[in-house]
Order: sequence, then C-alpha cells, then structure tokens
Amino acid sequence: MTEQQKYRSKPERDIADLLTKYDIPFIYEKPTAVVDDGKTKLWYPDFTLAYGLLVEYFGVNGNQGYRDRTKHKLKVYRENQIPVLQLYPQNMQGNWEPKFLSRLDKTLENQVKDYRTRIARPFCAPSSGQYSHRPVYQQ
Repeated sequence: MTEQQKYRSKPERDIADLLTKYDIPFIYEKPTAVVDDGKTKLWYPDFTLAYGLLVEYFGVNGNQGYRDRTKHKLKVYRENQIPVLQLYPQNMQGNWEPKFLSRLDKTLENQVKDYRTRIARPFCAPSSGQYSHRPVYQQ
C-alpha cells in the first residue's frame, strides 16, 4: 500500500494505517465475486485480509437506504460463506485500536480453525457401491 493510496473516508484510512502499523497484509477494495439473487457479481469490499476475511466499514448513520444496503450486503456475504468483520462509527471511538485488534485476532483464529477443520474432513470415494472414509490430512 503506497502513501498515495486514496481511501473513501478517514475511518478507512485509519483502519489501513492500523493494519499497516501492525504489518497485517491487506488488499484495499479487492474485487470479490459473490452470488447475489442467483447472479454472480463483483463487489469491492473495503479490506481483504488472510483467509478471505473481509473488513467492512459501514459509516453512514441515519440513512434508511444505506442501512438496507448494509443488511443486504451482510446477508449476501453470509450466504456466500464469506467472513466479514464489521466496523461502525461507534467501534472507532476513543481507544478503538486494541478492541479492533482483539476482534481481528479472534476472527482470524476462528478462520484458521475452520480452515483446518475443512482440510481434515474425511474424503469419501466410491468403492464397491459404498463409500469408504479415509482422511485426506493427518497431523
């Protein structure tokens, strides 16, 4: 991320600065494919981190249309099994950085656990008309 990078808001700049300060790699507005209402679309979430974790800042308060779009966006992410850490203006008050880093740490930890669970699942292959279970990954 260069110093010349433009962000859509000061809070987004603050998030980027914090991620950079702690050497947390991210991509700003990385094109992300989602299926929305049966159609594949490209969305541009604020920040994409390791394990596909998104960080989205929802900063407009008091606007019903924006709230509706936010709800829809979160619903689509959930349906697409895309993890997202949500931030709102109230999450960035006062000494917000340690709280954010703690949430980020817990969320990434859960993503790693989920990833390990997925790769450790037994593989099912047809064998004589039945399925045999054998592990793909063992520690």
